[in-house]
Amino acid sequence: EIGLIGELVFLRRLIVAHGSSVVSTWMGPNGDSHDFRAFEREFEVKTTVASKRVHTISSAQQLLASPGHTLLLVSVLLGAPGHSQGFSLADLTSDVTASLRDDPSLRIFEKALSSPSVSSRMISQSTRLYNLRRPVGITPVAGAVPVVSPEALVHAIGSVAQRVEAIQYDVNIEGLVVEDGSNEFDAYIR
Repeated sequence: EIGLIGELVFLRRLIVAHGSSVVSTWMGPNGDSHDFRAFEREFEVKTTVASKRVHTISSAQQLLASPGHTLLLVSVLLGAPGHSQGFSLADLTSDVTASLRDDPSLRIFEKALSSPSVSSRMISQSTRLYNLRRPVGITPVAGAVPVVSPEALVHAIGSVAQRVEAIQYDVNIEGLVVEDGSNEFDAYIR
């Protein structure tokens, strides 16, 4: 649920920046390697309810860009709504749907929501409320973000790396991101 919320938070932000046609860049529901692909960039959205930007990377390939693309890591921190109203997964889905009313992109969005990776029952039964703990953050993966890739495994443990079937690790990107509302953030999503 929180992963889908993060993707919808970012999708809503992209719609504000680029208009409704950006809905077609949402790859997450298709099981693609990254959540969004647009403008020769890929965006991997990671969402947490923790107080710091520590995100779980679920495979050795997850932080590898596709050929010809730059990969950016998007960090969404959710918290309890406190005294404010908050939003649920169902609320976000309704908000995006309303913003696409009478637009051909609405069908693309609805099709994405009907994909096997997104459960309409999960959306309709989602009642837990969240707020953004901090503004959405973004950083290029190349550079300071630690990446445990197949090549890094070979370098670290040699030929036995081929025996590693799966890997999952947490990465702390505190201090590496620029937050929404800054010119740098806008430049990354343009």
